[in-house]
Amino acid sequence: MKHITLAAACALTLTMIAPQADAQLAIKGKSAQALHCAAIQFSVSEVLFSGGLIDPSDRDAGQLKAVRYLNHVPGDDRTKMKAMKKRLVQLLDSRSLLDLVSEWDKSRKWCARTFS
Repeated sequence: MKHITLAAACALTLTMIAPQADAQLAIKGKSAQALHCAAIQFSVSEVLFSGGLIDPSDRDAGQLKAVRYLNHVPGDDRTKMKAMKKRLVQLLDSRSLLDLVSEWDKSRKWCARTFS
């Protein structure tokens, strides 16, 4: 039952973030790593909250962490949000929900040390 709830939360998250892809966004190197960390942190925080696995304060803390990671991505706020939306779609299109959470669990400490 938890998997169904998490899958529904993931679908809802995709609906909320579905971007118009911008083929001109090209972020590389350490900035791309920060963007990846931000996207995975943001999405997993929302999915866990929507699935009832964390409370609102934990979700907010996770999403605030994602915003801090974006400080390492070049561009203005609008450009960073477009890039994060694009990365979120790529993540959710290329991984199962369990794989996404597993990747987050394996990389979250590195992301925090590197980009906080």
